[in-house]
Amino acid sequence: MIYELIQPSDPIHFQAESDKIAYFCALILGDGRAGIKRTDNAECESPFWAFHPDPIPIIETYLGGTIDNFGDQNCAEIAACFSSFAYGSLSEYRTFCEAVEAITDAENLKAFKALHEDKSRSSMSKWVLGAWQYAEYFKKRENELATSRNNNPLT
Repeated sequence: MIYELIQPSDPIHFQAESDKIAYFCALILGDGRAGIKRTDNAECESPFWAFHPDPIPIIETYLGGTIDNFGDQNCAEIAACFSSFAYGSLSEYRTFCEAVEAITDAENLKAFKALHEDKSRSSMSKWVLGAWQYAEYFKKRENELATSRNNNPLT
């Protein structure tokens, strides 16, 4: 599914396998100051909690556990979601995704994404760059957890 990140800067779109993954990523990236909207206009929970005195119990009820546990249990999906963030309208986002799929060389892809991130935002906010950095974190976290499971003699 494609989502829009609701924040005061440029339009940003991204993909997630579920509403909970989209919610989690927007929550982490926006630190409670961003919301989400599905582009198919279906209802979904939005993680905008900037003015709530204690949002943690509500967030953890929605996620079905602690924020940390949800992150650890869904590293691959979260990394994929964060990797999919890009500036632009929905049609611009779709064009961006087509270009990303067509680029097979890792260095060329990295250069294309960096240029897109720099040219497509009009503010000093670097929401998309932050999302991509979180993607790298969750990829590494997934590897750490897999290594830990593989080295555990009880598993």
